[in-house]
Amino acid sequence: MDYSYHYTNTGDVPLIFYKYETSCACTVDDLPDVPILPGENGIVSVSFDTNGKIAYQDREITIYSNALESPHEIRFTVKVKTKK
Repeated sequence: MDYSYHYTNTGDVPLIFYKYETSCACTVDDLPDVPILPGENGIVSVSFDTNGKIAYQDREITIYSNALESPHEIRFTVKVKTKK
């Protein structure tokens, strides 16, 4: 499962991402490696490996940056259907 979080830098300085932490090893987060200028849009991409998972899965990603509200948490919930 892949998902993209869209955002806009509403600050006055370039937005720089430092690192992220996930609530499990099955979540991979792809953060931009270049500063996002004020007013520019960007995407944080998330991939979730559903192998070995069943039912509802709730995952949280903590993102560290130079933003005033850092760290910032994003979350997703998925329902994994069992294979027949």
